[in-house]
Amino acid sequence: MPQPTAEDTAAIYADGYTLGAEAGVEAGRARLVRDLLRDALGGRRPGRILEIGSGRGHLLAELGATYPDARVEGIEPATALAREARERGVIVCEGGLEARADRARAAGERFGAIVAVNVMEHMFDPVGSHALVAALLEPNGVFLSITPDGERAGIELLFADHVSSFTAASLSHVAGRAGLSLVSSVALDGDLSEFRASCMRLRTCTPNAACSADRPTTDAAAVARDRAAFLGRIGDAVALERPFFVFGAGEAADLLAGYAPDIVAAAEAFVVDAPTRSAVHGRPLVALETIPPRSRLLLCVHARSVDSVARRLSESGHLVAPPPWRA
Repeated sequence: MPQPTAEDTAAIYADGYTLGAEAGVEAGRARLVRDLLRDALGGRRPGRILEIGSGRGHLLAELGATYPDARVEGIEPATALAREARERGVIVCEGGLEARADRARAAGERFGAIVAVNVMEHMFDPVGSHALVAALLEPNGVFLSITPDGERAGIELLFADHVSSFTAASLSHVAGRAGLSLVSSVALDGDLSEFRASCMRLRTCTPNAACSADRPTTDAAAVARDRAAFLGRIGDAVALERPFFVFGAGEAADLLAGYAPDIVAAAEAFVVDAPTRSAVHGRPLVALETIPPRSRLLLCVHARSVDSVARRLSESGHLVAPPPWRA
């Protein structure tokens, strides 16, 4: 799939842009990220906190409740999401990172904590974007970045607007060039599986051998092999006897149609609990309650939902197969 241009990305985040996760999922993730930031701060209570790409404002609300004495604000390029966040009672300005950095520079503002969840992988200039973050940080400030884990091949690598993929080693290199030091970078699990939490601070030494001695390393060849095998699995024909249905009609279904159109063409229909339209990707979209008992169902949901959805469908008597991107 070709990489999008800057113009494509601007169109993606236009007024009609919505987040893939449901509100309940976002709220749960916000609490997890709040805890990660609290750990990264190590008991310190920053006076100003900035979230880059604040979406509907769930994390801002959590941070505001946790740090009531701090000024907590967000920036969000999608007008509709920024409006929804403000209705939640949080401070959100429409626009991007560069514009906020310009305003902060003019006003002499800096932040004790900056957080970005599923943002930095969208940036066309990773070094430049991290440098803007560095310009916004207080001398002892913390930058917490949650990105898809580039060391584990998974569904997050398939989204066309994820133009950068970070391993711990590559992020350390990017951070160093941007004036930051990577303090830690750990793979997450649970509701944030397939993601990596990376904590950065302003760099306190010039880039030299001594400064970079503890940089993480990644076996790039092994990562490349894992990604190739992962993509190969998606292209393989699903070993399902026909007829079969595809359960799910969201982001994962879009990926299935883009990367494995033959699977979509072979399916009887897409199935969801309560359809709001009649077709998706050229196939009928029907309610789960209308398909025959013991139907073969190919799951097409996000990795975090696979186990719970498979269990529910199996308990109702259907024959369930995992998504093609799951080993």
